[in-house]
Amino acid sequence: MPNAQIAGLRNVLVHDYLGIDLETVWAVLVDKLLELKIVAGGMRSHVGRGTTPEG
Repeated sequence: MPNAQIAGLRNVLVHDYLGIDLETVWAVLVDKLLELKIVAGGMRSHVGRGTTPEG
């Protein structure tokens, strides 16, 4: 799950919360949760070091 997709999902959840289809959100979580956890772990390791996962 690329960072742009993660940011896009976050933007929908934050800014369009009244129009969210909960079944779609659930399907994304079920399908992508492990991948999201891996990406988030990589991002977390860069926090405080002033770097990004890409370099």
